[in-house]
Formats: sequence, structure tokens, C-alpha cells
Amino acid sequence: MKSREVPFLPKVASDRSHDIAREVRLDLFSACRDLTKDQGDDLAGYALVTWTQTGGVATASFTEHGVVTEALMPAVVHDALNRMVSRHAPRILEGES
Repeated sequence: MKSREVPFLPKVASDRSHDIAREVRLDLFSACRDLTKDQGDDLAGYALVTWTQTGGVATASFTEHGVVTEALMPAVVHDALNRMVSRHAPRILEGES
């Protein structure tokens, strides 16, 4: 009887993790291109938060120009994210995430 090769579990998990990260990177780069294109020459700064599959967080920001200072940036980001979530709330509540 010929034995079947069973994939090594950490390798499968590693491959899945790699695929997820690749998908997120592609979406992130696309979103950044779209946002910077939409704001054109009026672009003055940014705030970026990324997280790992286990909840580790990394941040980056640029607040050297425009009216959003480093001290004001967390409140501006908080408000912007709340508006985004409220726009998506009906879809989220219907279970379409």
C-alpha cells in the first residue's frame, strides 16, 4: 500500500499566511494609489496603521504640512475611521463584511 504524503502543518500555515499577506499588500498599495490620486496636489499628510494576523500593530504618519498637526492627527484619524465604519454599517449588520 502506497502512503500519501501529508503536508507538514506549519508549512501549510506558513503558505496561507504568505497568501494573506500578499493579498493585503496588493489591496493596501491599490488603496494608497487611489487615495493619493483622489487628493492630487492637495495631499498634505497621512496616517497608516497595519496589524499582523496575531494583532501586532505598526504605525506610520506624516504631518509636516497642512492643518493636521501631529497632536491633532489621532483625533482626525479616529473621526475619519468612524465615518468610514458608519458608511459600511448597514452592510456589516447584514453580515456581508
